[in-house]
Amino acid sequence: MKVIGKGNYTGTKLLDFYIAPENVSITSIHSYEKGSIYLDVACDGWLGYDGVQVVYSTDSKFMKKKAVDYSYSDISHLTSGKTYYVKIRAYIVVCGKRIYGNYSKVKKVKVK
Repeated sequence: MKVIGKGNYTGTKLLDFYIAPENVSITSIHSYEKGSIYLDVACDGWLGYDGVQVVYSTDSKFMKKKAVDYSYSDISHLTSGKTYYVKIRAYIVVCGKRIYGNYSKVKKVKVK
């Protein structure tokens, strides 16, 4: 985008900006198998994102967390019997750099 000064303001300035992707949310979360959880994800608007990042933790404040890219499948290798807190966010890739949207609301699930 190019901004040009008018009146008492002179000069031009080129600006780059990016619009963060739409919010995504977790519609349901289940643990059908031992050590795994399954997510159903919904987007609030147009699907203008390149991927979805899932962040999960056994701590509700996410002090010790793990982030993975969501590929519309399960998240496995989790500890059975523990409760996990999960949140997600969409991202776009611009010039090799990820630009993230807002996190969803946190959901919790007990792993079988």
